Amino acid sequence: GPDRIPPAILEATINSVELFMHNRSDNDTLLAASAVLYYAARGKDISGRVPFLARVIEHAVQTASHQSIQNICFVLTHVPEHALAPHAVRLTRAIFDAIDTAENNELFIETVVRFCGQALAVLHPSYKIRLGEITIERVLLLIVMRCQPGLPTAGGVVHSCCMYLWNVTDECPANCQRIIDTVLGSNGIDVLTSVLATFPEDKIARKNVMGLVANISEDRVSRPRLLDARVLREIEITLRTNSDISVTYNAAGCIAHLLVESEVTLATAGVTPERQAELSDLLLSVVLGWDLPSDCWISYRTLRPLIELLEAPAAWPIGYFAAWAIRGLCYAGAEKYVPMCLEEGVDASLRELLAAGRLQPPVVRAARAALQIIQNYQGPRSADAMDVD
Repeated sequence: GPDRIPPAILEATINSVELFMHNRSDNDTLLAASAVLYYAARGKDISGRVPFLARVIEHAVQTASHQSIQNICFVLTHVPEHALAPHAVRLTRAIFDAIDTAENNELFIETVVRFCGQALAVLHPSYKIRLGEITIERVLLLIVMRCQPGLPTAGGVVHSCCMYLWNVTDECPANCQRIIDTVLGSNGIDVLTSVLATFPEDKIARKNVMGLVANISEDRVSRPRLLDARVLREIEITLRTNSDISVTYNAAGCIAHLLVESEVTLATAGVTPERQAELSDLLLSVVLGWDLPSDCWISYRTLRPLIELLEAPAAWPIGYFAAWAIRGLCYAGAEKYVPMCLEEGVDASLRELLAAGRLQPPVVRAARAALQIIQNYQGPRSADAMDVD
């Protein structure tokens, strides 16, 4: 295996393949060389070869060598974010040009869209905006073409596409708005609700769509467009029929963010006070049913969306959701989230809210538990960080 090969030999192998591919570029050569690179590059730092690998993909697009592109994507999964970022737009454009020529090669489309979602769409939002311009309408179209009634599940391509959209909208309001405003005979919300209505039992599709909808709900400009009866119905179905926090958390967060909208906005959308109370009660019952997790169930780049909910003068279950989430994140992922809380002033916000006396008792208890974890944290793998009532 590659782990047993001396580094110098691996380096010589990669150099030889690169030279070979420069001199010969037929499909057979591309396929063989890309396979060698896949095995030779595992465990190696190939950050400096990303421009060359991008050129290989661009050439493979011209010759429709889809397996070669797939192999190179596997190679690129070993490249760290900082090395991929400068080439993200180039790689994304080439890969989606290849998708346009792939017709019904479902495995290829699923694989490369998943790569884009896991490796490129998770980059800093400054890169995501450009990726969104290139891809969002094309990804939604891939979904539309596969929403065929009668199929048991949405299938791998739809799963990968929804995951891609979930990641490319995270902390990126411009991409959230692009999905809302995309016109494919319908807008992006129509496409997403169609996925859930067509495949109601597909848990992977539902989880990915709820993640995407939660991202949109965090954007104040896009959020009111989610006050659609179809969206609210699907969120409610998710909360009533799932017990897995990795699915229900995003649906609950979406409800929380929607309910902080003004009474005028809610009324204009037809969400009556009675409906608001019903959704608030549902949110509370779901959060009360969660156990404090031992592993992180979600990933945040910033905790600002949760602070927005804590400070909102709305129904108290919204604040309880936010306080529970901060406590759970600091409990399960202290090494990441306690420093984030300190850096973003979450601890100070919690103290101010507690001192103001505006929080209901359940929210107070969750907020104090979160503060206890933050105050007790002593650094990576601190046992005291886990000392919670």
